Amino acid sequence: MSIFYIAYLMLPIVALIALGYILRELKIFTEQTSEVLLKFLLYVTLPGVIISHLSGKNPQSLIHPNFIWATIAGLIIMYAVTFFLHKIIFKKDLETTSIAALCTSFVSTGIVGLPILQNILGIETTIIPVITNTILSLLIVVPITIFLARESEAKARDSVFKVLKLSLLDTLKHPLILSSIVGLVILFFSIPIPSWLLQTLNNMGAGTFVVALVAVGAGINFKTLQKDLKEILFLTALRMGAFTLLGFGLAFYFQLPSVLAMTFVMIFALPTAKAVPGIAERYKRLASESFQVVTLTTLLTIIIMPIVVYIANMWWPGVIIR
Repeated sequence: MSIFYIAYLMLPIVALIALGYILRELKIFTEQTSEVLLKFLLYVTLPGVIISHLSGKNPQSLIHPNFIWATIAGLIIMYAVTFFLHKIIFKKDLETTSIAALCTSFVSTGIVGLPILQNILGIETTIIPVITNTILSLLIVVPITIFLARESEAKARDSVFKVLKLSLLDTLKHPLILSSIVGLVILFFSIPIPSWLLQTLNNMGAGTFVVALVAVGAGINFKTLQKDLKEILFLTALRMGAFTLLGFGLAFYFQLPSVLAMTFVMIFALPTAKAVPGIAERYKRLASESFQVVTLTTLLTIIIMPIVVYIANMWWPGVIIR
């Protein structure tokens, strides 16, 4: 399969991102539109996708030990490497360093990843790995970041136990975690969902592909990339370069089967999660820089993803939908 065909599969993605950007430049969308659309995704369409696609599934479909361990290993490696390198090079405080580590380890599997993977591999192939990666990210790197930020912020006022409790509560409030918990309860207890409700959830999720990519395009602002360029390029190079290669290494090391291996390396080639700037803003560290990293990594995804899929297809052929 040629790289041109894979690039062709990316055209709907490029077109929708370009549409969002054009609408923003024409002032049809404002600076706040992207944020509103992302909230709509987080609170409506993505929860609908997760719950509807977990409903009626075999619980065993969620459990692939090698994929889970590969994802956990990848998250920890990405976070730790970024944390120590950023601390050594930029010598920032604990909160800033933890947000920098989150920029490279928390990828946009739901908002950007699901539409891309769905278009190239199909929704049935990708939904479980996407949910798995999202849940593990929200349970590992996000709580670690919140804990480090809260611990530094709290100093001597609060106990470690209280900081851990508050970090856990912050994590559980995330709409993707809540919808994943609901979906898992439905899945493991075989709770039937009325057909009208399932259709409603499917309809809610149907808008994810278009809304997600238009939101990404509407959020692009090239002027912001001119600030703090060294730090932005450092985090971008780790996220889109070093850790994309890490995805290939882990897929081989954990001997993932073809479909999961292809999905895994594609996930590791995704941009920084759109949720990171919100967390950064909460703790007043790297808020502007993290948004710029999101912008730059999203743009690079359009170039890097076809290359990643082309290489992965040589190792694991027959997975891409035609």
